[in-house]
Amino acid sequence: KDPPPFDPAGDPAKQAATFLKGSKLEALGGAKRVAISQFRVEFMVENKGSASSSSSAGWTSSRSDITLVGVSDEMRQAITDQLYDRLVQDLTGAGVEIVPYETLAADDNYKSMEKIFRRSQEPVGMQAGKSVFVGAHGTPYYLTNDDKHIGLGTALGGISTVQPQNIEPRIAESLQATVLRATLSVKFADMKSSGGMFHMGSSVETGEALAWVPDQTQFLFVTPDSGKARVTLAKTILMPNDALTLKDITTKGEKATQLAANIVTGLFAGGGRTERHYEATANPEAYSAAITQYGEALESALMAIVQPALASARSVAARSSGREL
Repeated sequence: KDPPPFDPAGDPAKQAATFLKGSKLEALGGAKRVAISQFRVEFMVENKGSASSSSSAGWTSSRSDITLVGVSDEMRQAITDQLYDRLVQDLTGAGVEIVPYETLAADDNYKSMEKIFRRSQEPVGMQAGKSVFVGAHGTPYYLTNDDKHIGLGTALGGISTVQPQNIEPRIAESLQATVLRATLSVKFADMKSSGGMFHMGSSVETGEALAWVPDQTQFLFVTPDSGKARVTLAKTILMPNDALTLKDITTKGEKATQLAANIVTGLFAGGGRTERHYEATANPEAYSAAITQYGEALESALMAIVQPALASARSVAARSSGREL
């Protein structure tokens, strides 16, 4: 079932009700300062899928992969920076003081995570392919126990005694500020596999799908008293597909075949093996414009959920202060 349409020009509160899920937002009561420990955008750059079948007709195997090209490191950094700046602007407009990164960077608790900090745009192995992670304005990013979609090799290579989920509350207490860990994820393709025992064939359906990814896109708030509030993207936000052009590059030495349809399928039935390789070329301007436009609308929807919790807390505090006077 296709996800509902997301209108970037629509009412943020209505979009929030459809696409976002908030948890324990009451923990934000009294939050007047926010320290952004991480603002990270994950850009998926390679997807792969496989399927097999076994039946009286024989054994089949289908494999497919697709790689994103045409997106530079500078473009990913610019997109991340713009989305970070917009979120800071929204929080500031809601009356929240943003702790300068220099203050955060000087905190001993934050510095204790140095061993797990990452700063490069080298592709990272994920369960479904590879991704490039980018921190806002060159700040480091880090992986946490919420990143359940990372690949086994990445997980094993990142084993450390440093556990961010245990350190973030200490940062919040030290700075007397709510720590915000923002992790956003954007994909460019979908893979759907079918096959199995007693099936006559196997297939991997490959299609372009520029979209914000649910669950992997979330905003975690950790308060000085160790309270936690979380806002998670619950449904896929599809963006315009005119930013990408698909090509079949399976056959070497021949001109790549441009695909007219958005969805392509690798299929082999009756015994045998097939493998296809595809490339998605991004139109730089359209790719950047779509992600920033829909990303900023997503952040507006986030504020539609968060701001009432902040405003309610301040209203209660103001009434209490008035009674004391």
